[in-house]
Amino acid sequence: MSSGGYVPGSQLAVVEVHGMALLPASTPDDVLAAVRAALGPAEPDGERAAVLLEALTLGTRLSNLPPFAVAVLAAGRVDLLVRGHYRAVVTAPRPAQVDGLHVTSWREESVDAPTLVELVELVELARDDDGSGRTLTLDRGVALAASVRLALPPTGLERELGVVPAAELGPAAAELVPAVGGTDDIPVVGSALELTRSGETVAGEPGIETAEQLVTGVPGAAAGPVPNRGGDGSGETDYGFLWDHTVVHDIEHAAVRAPAHASDPAPGPEASAGDHDGETIHLAELLGSPPAPVVPAPSGSGVLSRFCAQGHANAPHAVACGTCGGPFVGDPKLGTRPALGRLRLSSGATVDLDRTVILGRRPQASRVEAGDIPQLVAVGGREISRSHLELRVEDWNVLAVELGSRNGTLLLRPGQPPVRLVPNNPVPVRAGDQFDLGESIIVTAEDVP
Repeated sequence: MSSGGYVPGSQLAVVEVHGMALLPASTPDDVLAAVRAALGPAEPDGERAAVLLEALTLGTRLSNLPPFAVAVLAAGRVDLLVRGHYRAVVTAPRPAQVDGLHVTSWREESVDAPTLVELVELVELARDDDGSGRTLTLDRGVALAASVRLALPPTGLERELGVVPAAELGPAAAELVPAVGGTDDIPVVGSALELTRSGETVAGEPGIETAEQLVTGVPGAAAGPVPNRGGDGSGETDYGFLWDHTVVHDIEHAAVRAPAHASDPAPGPEASAGDHDGETIHLAELLGSPPAPVVPAPSGSGVLSRFCAQGHANAPHAVACGTCGGPFVGDPKLGTRPALGRLRLSSGATVDLDRTVILGRRPQASRVEAGDIPQLVAVGGREISRSHLELRVEDWNVLAVELGSRNGTLLLRPGQPPVRLVPNNPVPVRAGDQFDLGESIIVTAEDVP
């Protein structure tokens, strides 16, 4: 069973059966009640994170969203949602620290096998930099706090990794662990470089893989032993020029020749004149063109994701695969994000939300991030501005941004009155949202998670 505690302060700390939250003192009572209910025993496990986000963001512009920090306990892991001047610190076999600074929406992360989770408010943390704040018990309820924490019992995974409380080891643990006084006698290791200067060889350490183990994990690597760096003395090898001695080659080795059957490629058709920027997709082309092939993301790019056994990527806070319903395997890692739904134009054409989309009469991208070139879709006539509306794909969120158009954009959300979007103010998009650009052009968001 988990045990909770808090350091008194000015924030609202909520501790319930399935998690905790740290919120501003100005949080309305109905939102506070909804957060407590979402973390309570009545809410189904798979829906807690979604219900919490619904309670914290419902009917609020993104720029007006309050800061928050939420930790949702699930089977063997904790899901973190952090926005603004809060920080979540998790003690685990793979510890994590997440804050909500410098993001448009919020940060999400899942950590497996946690033993201690702490939510802190950064301003009050700076005031209490010596850590002298008194910790009081709070196993369930609401209190005014600067920080709140939950200590969790070790899971099966933690026991496999050897993370077991000393109290469970019995009296013998006291003999194995000497009393610790000051830290002056503890040697400090400055860097990995200093470790290697002694000339000693580190061998047999757990977690240090041999060269053969590393090679077998590389796609396309040949099986068999790794070549000896120093050679066996039998003569030059194909990799001789890499080693510590000079190898003399014949001058023919330096010659550069074209392949025997190389031929000059046939000249392609000349580019047609005009002012097309090469990125804009006109509506007629969108209706008449076949589906574009799926292009994998460049190596090293991606978003933090959880994966099922079939390799489907999901948001870090998801509890099961949204594609096949299967459980997740392994820890969250960077992966290629699938399309977060699609846009359906009033003409019937669709545009996948696999990257940011800019709609307008002659749209242009004012901001381009590495690996995320916006898709430009031309719609409408003179009543539509050149760059009218942006549907921004950011991590696992889709945000609508009105680009200061001449006639504005109306958000038509089912069950709510129409709302005119404020220019340059991101608004979270939900499935079923419709955007009225004018000239009877309505864009509908479909299958947005």
